[in-house]
Amino acid sequence: MIMVCPPTLKPKVILGFITSATLLTLLVGSLAKVQWIALDLDIAARLPPPAPYWHMVVALMGLLMPILMRVWHRRQRLICRILDAYLIVFIAQILSELILTPIFLRGIAVIIGSLYSTFRLLQLWQSQTWVTKASHLPQWFTLFLWSLMAIWLINLLRFILYRWPVLLS
Repeated sequence: MIMVCPPTLKPKVILGFITSATLLTLLVGSLAKVQWIALDLDIAARLPPPAPYWHMVVALMGLLMPILMRVWHRRQRLICRILDAYLIVFIAQILSELILTPIFLRGIAVIIGSLYSTFRLLQLWQSQTWVTKASHLPQWFTLFLWSLMAIWLINLLRFILYRWPVLLS
């Protein structure tokens, strides 16, 4: 059986998404800064208090564990391909937030985080589907991908429920 690589793991698609997300973020941030759209990006004072330990969970499970898995299973090409694509997108998000938040204020991180969390969920879903077709991969890897999807779904819901209303008010 020939296994076709999911689109969200292909370098051109990843680069296209990162470029598009960055350009969209720059456009929205610039339009909000000159007040051509009704977005107040200065939301830091209006944000609800952060959930205790959430950033630690995301850092450990969303970044550190995939890095460790990538190193530990460096000879498993399929696992490496999935985790490489995932980590490239994650690192692009972190860099975008680090560079653009000082320019456009805290609200831009809501836009960046929403875009990247959505893409990452799609990426993990397609990867999980791909992995289930591969009989030579360990079963725990499927569970690991499901746990990552749960983290990013919770993260996206947190943006939708708690951050977007503040950004749009």
